[in-house]
Amino acid sequence: MATTKRIQSLERAAMILELFQNQVTELGLKEIVEKTELNKSTAFGIVNSLTDLGYLMQNSENQKYSLGPKILSLSTALRMNNVIVRITHPYLEELANRYQETVHSAIDAGNASVIYLDKVESDSSIIINTKMGVKNYMHCTGVGKCLLAYKPVEECDRLLRFPLTARTYNTFTEREPLYEELKKIRERGYAMDRDEIEIGLSCVSVPPSPPSVASSGGYKRSSNCSCATMNCPAVSAFPRYTRAACRFPSVSSSARTLH
Repeated sequence: MATTKRIQSLERAAMILELFQNQVTELGLKEIVEKTELNKSTAFGIVNSLTDLGYLMQNSENQKYSLGPKILSLSTALRMNNVIVRITHPYLEELANRYQETVHSAIDAGNASVIYLDKVESDSSIIINTKMGVKNYMHCTGVGKCLLAYKPVEECDRLLRFPLTARTYNTFTEREPLYEELKKIRERGYAMDRDEIEIGLSCVSVPPSPPSVASSGGYKRSSNCSCATMNCPAVSAFPRYTRAACRFPSVSSSARTLH
């Protein structure tokens, strides 16, 4: 059986770029070496190449590295050209205006994580400090649990390593309680995050299209790609927000209208 060829230097470059996430703005070469466990000369060569290409830039005052302008241009191009963003953004705006809450769309980023693609802020004085392109855990976010709920159990077992990381005292960390929650999500059609990733932050999340039962005993959806999440100030507000679920589009069907 043929194996797919992988380019080690490219994988290492990607590993270095992915260090600059979750509010990590600058790293020195020593820190990069420690975090990646790469040989110092190897890391230095890759960092130099990334800097020359504009994917990293070096602070002349402290010699540390940060993401460069090329990353910003690619990020802008992604948001402009991404079909999911183009389809769902008007719906995010509608939800944010109607309920005066911050709304996001997010996708499965692999490795039991989600990545936020788009965001519409409300006019509320409460600001949700999420950044587009940033990854987050699946098991303690509304969008993450919404996506997990329709994966086969076998896939969830492969993705999740129990006990899971606890972000707050409300985070699901054990298999049975989390899987019971995923079952409830399938039954009601939406997911909730009740102070599970940050105390004082709650949200309700909906999938883009109705799920269908797969022959494997798990669940599948036509697009299997994105969810919308709406942050809300109190769990008691969830019922009126969940009525918005029927307004979030099926990405696969809406894509046919785009050219």
